[in-house]
Amino acid sequence: MENSIHRFTIRIIENVIIFFPAFWVAAWRTYVGTDYTTYMQKQIPEVLNGWSGGVEPLYRLLIKLGYSLGNYQYIFVLTHLLIILCVVVGLANWDYPIVLAVIAFWGTGYYNYSMNIMRQAIGMAVFLVAFKYLDKSNVKYVVFILIASLFHKSALMYLLLIPIKNIKISYKTAAISLISIYAANPLIRVILFFVTSKIGFYNWYFGTSLDTGQQGNVFLVANVLILGAFYLVNGSGSMYKKAILLQFLTTLVAVLSSIVPNYERVMYLFMVAQIITLPYIAIIAKKYERAIVIGLVLIAYLLIFVKLFAIGNIGQTFPYHSYWW
Repeated sequence: MENSIHRFTIRIIENVIIFFPAFWVAAWRTYVGTDYTTYMQKQIPEVLNGWSGGVEPLYRLLIKLGYSLGNYQYIFVLTHLLIILCVVVGLANWDYPIVLAVIAFWGTGYYNYSMNIMRQAIGMAVFLVAFKYLDKSNVKYVVFILIASLFHKSALMYLLLIPIKNIKISYKTAAISLISIYAANPLIRVILFFVTSKIGFYNWYFGTSLDTGQQGNVFLVANVLILGAFYLVNGSGSMYKKAILLQFLTTLVAVLSSIVPNYERVMYLFMVAQIITLPYIAIIAKKYERAIVIGLVLIAYLLIFVKLFAIGNIGQTFPYHSYWW
């Protein structure tokens, strides 16, 4: 018991050192990320004036706390302090290679996106902490997810993992399902609009500027590569099932990207799990499998980061401007 606590503490310290630069850069940015201006001009002033601003309760509290420390900038400092701390703890729960976790942290684009969808990024980071309890304790898992939903209600989707967490998806099932769903996109869009309209959630995105109708080809190709890489490893057990399931769901949303408005938000809910699942897959892989898996994943991440972030500058995270200069 003492040894496990000691190892956990060591991993926490190591992770804090490793992720501190990411925290500092995001915390002290100014006008980096499309939502920076939105929050500065809308959500933050509305919350401070006593309105909800469409902001969930715990993030309203964070806004008030951050502003009490000096000015608006401290809200962004606290936001990324919380995000990075949750990532640090979530990774410390597993004795996996930190190098691959860091690669996934940057390569998936989660870090860049966290400077835009800030509330949802907190929810996703809390999920990384909760992931440990998906098998061990449904009660603890639910508590963490409910806390995450008080930062962004999209986190409630993580509750859907409880009844399906042990589903085993073979590569044949995955391939047939994804191809069939792609072919049925028009019908699925009608069903999605009907269902979301009935439950009063997400339907407001349909018909807006976020409903582009364009296929997210880069995310689709990248996640197909990663899904294929995961299937190259002959694993078993509950963790392997969850790794495959989460990657299948990520790829599924990418397949549906042309009919799901603002699909990136939904996709990243599952894609963020790669920060934990990629190191796990690498650990259980045989030596030659590991080289192929890492190679395919690196190609996928380079495709995402270079094409979408470096060149496409989605989310407007470049150029960088610091609060200090």
